[in-house]
Amino acid sequence: MENNVIDLITTFNKKIYDEYSKNLLDTFIDKSDDNVRLNVFYEGEFENVKRNYDTFKNKIRFFEFVSQDWNIFYNKFGHLMEANGYKIIHDNVNNKIIAEGPNFRWNAVKFSFKVFSIFLASSLSEISDKIAWIDADTICINKFRENDIRQFLPVDDELMTYLGRDNFPKDFPHSETGFIGFNLLHEKFNSFIKTAISFYTTGELFALERYHDCLVYDTTRKIFELTGTKFRNLSGIFSSDDHPFVKCDLNRYFDHLKGNRKKIGFSPEHPNNNDFQISKENKAKLNFV
Repeated sequence: MENNVIDLITTFNKKIYDEYSKNLLDTFIDKSDDNVRLNVFYEGEFENVKRNYDTFKNKIRFFEFVSQDWNIFYNKFGHLMEANGYKIIHDNVNNKIIAEGPNFRWNAVKFSFKVFSIFLASSLSEISDKIAWIDADTICINKFRENDIRQFLPVDDELMTYLGRDNFPKDFPHSETGFIGFNLLHEKFNSFIKTAISFYTTGELFALERYHDCLVYDTTRKIFELTGTKFRNLSGIFSSDDHPFVKCDLNRYFDHLKGNRKKIGFSPEHPNNNDFQISKENKAKLNFV
């Protein structure tokens, strides 16, 4: 493993690239130094996209998303409504089944690639000992170097850093997984990531309140916290906020355009946009989550 570089991990397909993740790649090239690499695990046909970045191979590496574990998950559950944005509710009073959705909260397939990509990255022969997941709808807004990013990664006795939330969503608070740091040298990392993967391959994911990766990571983290494993919440005093990514110190270098923020090209909550005003009516229409 390499300790003089930092590897960031993300994943997307050609459709997502065209819609917004091109912005991540292009701003990463502009803002990062040579000791920070972006590793893209792409899904489907991608050769034309890769050619656009031939001159930046030292900064961006492309790997085809190939995972036997993901195939097990998809072959077992990928055809189910529950895996594609729906929650099945059994109405015993009226003796009928209700399919609630579609909603991202229950889109297991869409958000499954994150967990498996982290495992694939950890298996690369050339990879930094500390890595970070970054969502494909993130943009880089200021110059950064290796040490700027390292502060957000786990120290030696920590397994993971994460963006905790204790008050959002209101009905079932959970962490935000737009940025997660991992310590590949931690003695329990392999056990941790394999436990997270098992939620998908066994279908245990569908017993959770939500079917996306946030709940998988939170549940796995809480299991390992019971054994004394150390984690660090990057949200700090912003843990009660709905968008701690752009409130904590990560906002020096990134803006995470999660949800409908992609429609306006920035996060209104980001300190850089303090002068931007959005009416309650328009905020409701944009449905920021």
